Amino acid sequence: MKRKNTVPLLVVAAIVFSGCGNAAPKEDTPKQAAQEKTAENKEAEKKSIEVQENLLSVEITIPASLVGKNIDNAVENAKKKGVSDVKKNDDGSLTYKMSKRKHKEMLDEMKAEIVKQVDEVKDGTTFKSVKNVEYNNDLTEFTITVDEKAFSKSMDGMAGMGLGLTSRFYQIMSGVKPGEDKAVIQYKDSDSGKVIKTVTYPAK
Repeated sequence: MKRKNTVPLLVVAAIVFSGCGNAAPKEDTPKQAAQEKTAENKEAEKKSIEVQENLLSVEITIPASLVGKNIDNAVENAKKKGVSDVKKNDDGSLTYKMSKRKHKEMLDEMKAEIVKQVDEVKDGTTFKSVKNVEYNNDLTEFTITVDEKAFSKSMDGMAGMGLGLTSRFYQIMSGVKPGEDKAVIQYKDSDSGKVIKTVTYPAK
């Protein structure tokens, strides 16, 4: 601030020149002091507003790998869901800005959709070999129990791929930094209970 910078400099000047003459530090007039006080108040008010905005809003950057090729479509969908501002970044990622209330609402909706996705995977309609799906509270780890023989002859691994993708998106929206998100999918045989294979998304 101007006031804080001016006072120490004047004190230093007074000390340096005290032995060289009768020079004394110049004092602010009442008008100058009032102007400085007004400037300080405006700066404090500006910082207060910025803090309030940060407390009430959330910024999330979605990496290009999760945005997809149709960026304009992703922007449009985000705004339809209530994201107040979407910024296109040079690396192909998108930065979403929204209220904390909207952020929580979106996370709740995403979690409900993932749970619904899990139910559809394990109902056996689309993925015949799948018997059950379990997951942790953070939705970062999934255990898919399958009939190993039927699984080995099918494309039912696509079930895990879909869960891995939605898990990563959920993690990023939860605040996990891009590059630190990880979804682990385990496939377990329903008869022996042994783990057939483990797949991690994104692949390293």
